[in-house]
Amino acid sequence: MSRKQLVVGFALAAVLTMPGPPAAAQDRGTDTLRGVARVAVQVRGIGADAEKDGLVPAQMQTDVELALRLAGVRVLSPSEYSTGTPVLRLTVGTFKSGDGLHVSYFYAYAINAQIFQNARLVSTPSAAVLVAT
Repeated sequence: MSRKQLVVGFALAAVLTMPGPPAAAQDRGTDTLRGVARVAVQVRGIGADAEKDGLVPAQMQTDVELALRLAGVRVLSPSEYSTGTPVLRLTVGTFKSGDGLHVSYFYAYAINAQIFQNARLVSTPSAAVLVAT
């Protein structure tokens, strides 16, 4: 297995096996996601070193979109996206360490997955605000 395949496989496994939300969020239930049958996907924040070593944003986006489709969620293309469309945003932070000579390279990473969708204000129902739910 090549280094590139290893990096991409590791990152995808990390995304797909992320633990659920913290206890406080679990108490609210899943009502905020009820009825979300379609989403746009955005992958952000992958550093140049990680991309050079094989963690390609387009490949990660394709893998996440496939997992969503297999779960029955319609994934919107960029041309179908409009303001207010629910968005699954993956923000990937990477840090490469080691000098490659005395210490092997390794990565530290953080992946934040959030769904953003419109919410209406109780005080002003006509005002819609894009928020992480």
